[in-house]
Amino acid sequence: MMQNEWGGTTFPLVQAHEVIGRVTALGSNANGPQIGERVGVGWASASCMHCQPCLGGEQNLCPKRKLMAADSYRNYSRCDSRCGLY
Repeated sequence: MMQNEWGGTTFPLVQAHEVIGRVTALGSNANGPQIGERVGVGWASASCMHCQPCLGGEQNLCPKRKLMAADSYRNYSRCDSRCGLY
């Protein structure tokens, strides 16, 4: 992308794996953000929350993490409420 290897890059380019949006629905066990709040989520949308990386605050290193790209739906994405930044 930075070198325009695929020929579709437009500059200036902000390269990131994070997403930002507003909470539109909550699961029954969700804690933290409320409907309508603006949140940001990194590239890991869920993790086990029990392994050493998770317990140390490094959910992005969890061997059972779910990636945002694998759980995205056009204009909406799902994530564990413990993985959001708000």
